[in-house]
Amino acid sequence: MSKISRFIKKAVTLAKNVVGDRVEVAAPEEWSKGLVGFKPAPVFDISQTDGDPLPELDTAATGDPETLVVDLIEIESELGVTVRIVDPDDWRHGRAKGVCQSRSVQDLTPLVEVKSRPNQADLAATIIHEYAHAILQLP
Repeated sequence: MSKISRFIKKAVTLAKNVVGDRVEVAAPEEWSKGLVGFKPAPVFDISQTDGDPLPELDTAATGDPETLVVDLIEIESELGVTVRIVDPDDWRHGRAKGVCQSRSVQDLTPLVEVKSRPNQADLAATIIHEYAHAILQLP
């Protein structure tokens, strides 16, 4: 395997979950692992890097999802999420296949946007991935 020379031009610092032993006013046998705090962590997108070109990888899901995309969109209200399938001409999120974000400061309901494409299996996989971000409240 050949080495690729790349470097990060700019990273964004986000709050990373710290999971460990929870110390509460409880007997030690009742302690469990859980979220105990946050710490800064640098994150970056491929667009924030520079250097040798990265190899293209085919990561698209395959198969016949039948009605899975329709079924996933139908459960948005049960999950407390809004889903939008966005035409490629209107897509404003670069190379990303999907994004999850809050709609506004007043309405913290997560908004999932996925880029429309003919491969319905891959579209379904992206919706599921973005639902996970919405449910887990992750960036």
